[in-house]
Amino acid sequence: MSLLYPTRTDATRETLFPKFPNDVKQWSPDDVKYFLESRMSGSDYNQTDIDKIRAKNLTGRAFLRLNEMKLMFKPGPFELEFSPAEGIMELVEKLKEKLEKTPPASVEVVTTTEFNSLVTTTEFNSFSEKVSVEFEKMSVELEKNRKDIDKVSADFKKIRKDSQPQQTRYPQG
Repeated sequence: MSLLYPTRTDATRETLFPKFPNDVKQWSPDDVKYFLESRMSGSDYNQTDIDKIRAKNLTGRAFLRLNEMKLMFKPGPFELEFSPAEGIMELVEKLKEKLEKTPPASVEVVTTTEFNSLVTTTEFNSFSEKVSVEFEKMSVELEKNRKDIDKVSADFKKIRKDSQPQQTRYPQG
């Protein structure tokens, strides 16, 4: 059983449920809608639930990032009930599993020379300088915070010491 194609085998399948791009991340909002419709039979969701999702123009990439909270949150973009949300999330999880098992179509190898030509020395130096400035600001802020913490800690110790009851010794006699 292919996850990307409906289980219907009759001649009307192509008319009712067009093929989807193999890469779910490339799906259009209509592809997401057709995918859900093709699996609606026997599911916990219905056309109204699908229409809510389609109305938000959910692409394949966004569809893969769905979770139960996003689907069920009220007020929210979808406001689905628990069972429909669970049914849809089951499909999302199956798609994610399939993506994890699918090796990448190609791997691009970039040489050091090619990589170096992508970023100029000027761009790199500018970026490096900005990072250094931000790091210095954070270091100054961190040192200020350390001093504040030390002061509060010293004050706390003094208060604690001052609040302890003094033991009075009486002469024996």
